[in-house]
Formats: sequence, C-alpha cells, structure tokens
Amino acid sequence: MEKMTKRNGTIKAWEFKEKWVPREKAYFETFPASDGTIKIWWNHGAQGKENSRF
Repeated sequence: MEKMTKRNGTIKAWEFKEKWVPREKAYFETFPASDGTIKIWWNHGAQGKENSRF
C-alpha cells in the first residue's frame, strides 16, 4: 500500500483498499479459480435460464 499511496495519493490508496480489495475477495470466493479453471455464468435473456460453461 505504501507504493500505491506514493504513486496515487492517500485517497486513491484508501479507495482501493476499502472498495476494490473486498470486491476482489468476494469475486474469488464466488468464482474459485484454484483448480486453474473459471466457471462463467450468463443469462440468455428471453429464455431466463442461467447456463454455465467451463
């Protein structure tokens, strides 16, 4: 965080730590990639069904 603070300023470093780090953690908890794959979900609109592909 020290380098980020020097590079982008205190406000941007705080925003990154408080806003983006928790989002990234939530993303990887929702979409685990520990096995080297990522599951992708999408909605086909009219059909209203969620599908996934690996």
